[in-house]
Amino acid sequence: MPFEFLSDEQVARYGRFLGEPSVAELEEFFRLDRQALVRVAARRRAETRLGWAVQWGTVRMLGVFLTEDPTAVPVGVVEFVAGPTMDGSSRPCTCCSTSPTPATGA
Repeated sequence: MPFEFLSDEQVARYGRFLGEPSVAELEEFFRLDRQALVRVAARRRAETRLGWAVQWGTVRMLGVFLTEDPTAVPVGVVEFVAGPTMDGSSRPCTCCSTSPTPATGA
């Protein structure tokens, strides 16, 4: 992909996290909706479920997959995604309320 029209700074930032995403960004890009949870559940191993969910949110946030180093994901992203990915529960929204509501398991 040609990058001549981008500045050196833009090329350096392309397809990379620039630090820990904010809570609002985590909620917007990495929150798993029902359809995503169904797709995650179709993966057999926990590692595959987590990896799928992290890449899903990464593409939503950055617009591209992490191809150079797929493990270059902030710890906060992995921690945010790991709960609903591993146990199938839905994470309560934390960006809109001051007191989070507990997730209920069905």
